[in-house]
Amino acid sequence: MLVGIVALTAVFGALMPPALSTATAASPEVTVSQGRLRGTEHRDVHQFLGIPYAAPPVGPLRWKPPQDAPTWQGTRAATEFGPGCPQLMDESSSYTIDEDCLFLNVYRPAVRGAEPVPVMVWIHGGSYVAGAGGSYDPTRLVAEGVMVVTVNYRLGAFGYLSLPSLSAESPDHASGVYALMDQQAALRWVRTNAAAFGGDSGNVTVFGESSGAASVCQHLVSPTAAGLFHRAIAQSGCGAPDMPDQRQAHRSGTTFATLLGCDDAATAADCLRGRSVRDILKKSRSVPWSPSTGGTVFPQRVHEALAADAYHHVPVLMGSTIDEGTYFATYDYPDSLTAEQYPKAVTDHFGPEAAARIAREYPVSAYSSPLRALGAAMTDGLFACSIHQATGMLAPGTPTYAYEFADPAPGGADPAIPGAGHTAEIPYLFDVDGPQGRPFTAAQRALGDTMIEYWTRFAEAGDPNVSSAPTWPAFTSRTPSVLSLAPAEVAPNTDFAARHRCAFWLPLLSAGMIDWKI
Repeated sequence: MLVGIVALTAVFGALMPPALSTATAASPEVTVSQGRLRGTEHRDVHQFLGIPYAAPPVGPLRWKPPQDAPTWQGTRAATEFGPGCPQLMDESSSYTIDEDCLFLNVYRPAVRGAEPVPVMVWIHGGSYVAGAGGSYDPTRLVAEGVMVVTVNYRLGAFGYLSLPSLSAESPDHASGVYALMDQQAALRWVRTNAAAFGGDSGNVTVFGESSGAASVCQHLVSPTAAGLFHRAIAQSGCGAPDMPDQRQAHRSGTTFATLLGCDDAATAADCLRGRSVRDILKKSRSVPWSPSTGGTVFPQRVHEALAADAYHHVPVLMGSTIDEGTYFATYDYPDSLTAEQYPKAVTDHFGPEAAARIAREYPVSAYSSPLRALGAAMTDGLFACSIHQATGMLAPGTPTYAYEFADPAPGGADPAIPGAGHTAEIPYLFDVDGPQGRPFTAAQRALGDTMIEYWTRFAEAGDPNVSSAPTWPAFTSRTPSVLSLAPAEVAPNTDFAARHRCAFWLPLLSAGMIDWKI
């Protein structure tokens, strides 16, 4: 998993849009709750970069809920990205990291009408341990008449550590969701300040990909996120049912604290606050990081909350790529995977309880290579079917739209990854063409334009349909329509569950027989 994360960070980090160093003759200025900001204009977009939305989470504020953002006198230059949050990085990544990292970036149309524009808040992915908001240039989205905000939030151990001593500090006796608290603090900042940029604080869409999409779904079921957003878009990440509870997270966190010499359960939190960022990152490789359930912010797993109708009933658009798993399989086995290695690979990624059944369902003989067989199993079991299940749970209670990104050779993607793997749809929405990515064809550019129209129309109205694109039917229990997004082939279908063998996977998932590892 880490190899894939670092590779993803390298691609998007190297493509971070440059902060403009030269202001235009009439640099845009706004006044927010903390003071005056001066931005820049580029390609008919006003950019306000590196805005602090919370106090630096350092020293005694490490592993504390985000505190009020600082104020300033005079006019602050918002012309450069703030540093990304601490993370393990590839040497080719261009952005810096620092524990003082709670910054966001605002992009608005340079030319606007009198009416406020819809707001879209992007939560980046990176398996909860990598990424930065500034790696995504939303210029093409903004050109459709929306305001886009990209956000940094605490990652890895800094965002998800849970310990008995941290829980003891908290009013709800829970810990491990500092990243979710950061994201909600950013959404509160947007609610307070959107109007200053010409944005509509009453029409906010939260959207994200991978762990960013999982975060979106966690906010869907978070009581403390009530009223902070009005639509939600989840790209390749609303499926995971296996978030740890407090007991499990405490155990993992205690193991981590011990690695850093903080053995006393009663004082481990204060002990770790004395450790350096470098030492924490060095030891964090050996521990899985994700939000933990059990407090007021994230009381229960997403699927449990959806089943109990305990979620915010806002319109939802969600989906996945048709070959999600090939991304992880390729990075996990860069020298390819042999038929002899295949059974162990299945066990490694799905756990021993169901491995033999999965290997029989996805025999190497049915695919062009063992790598494609593993990729297909990972696509179906770890993404497609669990996301499809979540879509079905949401549909009875709120307008829900499902998609599958199905470009067989995506533009901007690494040619070494077969098909439309995880992250393949991102360059169709953001300007993140990879230095080694495939060039875009005219048909692929047109597909990207169509997707941007769908996404921004959904942000505006809670319904993605536009007159210039094929009709996108809502997903219902009677007609489980999934819109296939491929060059010159945008059309709904109802065979998604059958193609991805969800009748095989859902019983295994419901029984807790899958021990996911990606």
